[in-house]
Amino acid sequence: MQKYTDLYDVLIIGAGPSGSNAAISYKKLNPNLRVGLVDKSIFPRDKSCGDAIGPGVISALKRFKNEHILENEPQVVSTTLYGPENIGIQNYIPEVKNKEDSIVYVIPRIDLDNRILNLAKDLEVDVFEGFSFSSSCTSSVATDFKEPEGTLSSRLNILLRPSWSWSVIASAP
Repeated sequence: MQKYTDLYDVLIIGAGPSGSNAAISYKKLNPNLRVGLVDKSIFPRDKSCGDAIGPGVISALKRFKNEHILENEPQVVSTTLYGPENIGIQNYIPEVKNKEDSIVYVIPRIDLDNRILNLAKDLEVDVFEGFSFSSSCTSSVATDFKEPEGTLSSRLNILLRPSWSWSVIASAP
């Protein structure tokens, strides 16, 4: 079993869009920061939610200066919901005063998440895939993650978990 030990200025749990964009932001803020991303999945990985990229996500990508990952993607102008007997209801994306607020894309999460993670890797963010949270010791600001082949033990200045809804860390003492 391998043991990885490293010191990070920022260690981010979760390499999905929130975590990867957080890592990108830290590296753009200070390229000398040691930033690590830890995820329990191996990328590219698919998720069953979130293929629709609406104005809020597009605005966030612009703030992070990552909107170029949407280039060459077709804009969605309408959706059709089908019910029994193949009866469909077509809905057009409403055009609002600020046209940019009515732009929508559909990109499978397997593609979107991987594109953003690769931007983080390009900025030399260390990525650990297949690791799950094991323990944290707040007194020494250390944390452990386990994967089948080893353990990542890290001392760090900031531990960040951008998506808390199902987080073990959120409920940890």
